[in-house]
Amino acid sequence: MARIGGAVLDAPLWEEVSPEQPCPRCGARSGCSLLPDGEFVRCLSEVSQWPVSGGGWLHRLGDLAGTVLRAH
Repeated sequence: MARIGGAVLDAPLWEEVSPEQPCPRCGARSGCSLLPDGEFVRCLSEVSQWPVSGGGWLHRLGDLAGTVLRAH
């Protein structure tokens, strides 16, 4: 948890991609990560307008309409 201005914020717990569950954005089998609810991916390869401070870029999976997702 983090404190900002007296407020306690829960940091999201990212799950690393794997060979069984590759990155839905770039197909990587390691390095990228997903939120457990499946709404966002932090991709290390595909650039977006939302850089992540720890590296990579944030993508909303609902924004993938029209993107070819790679099979497992």
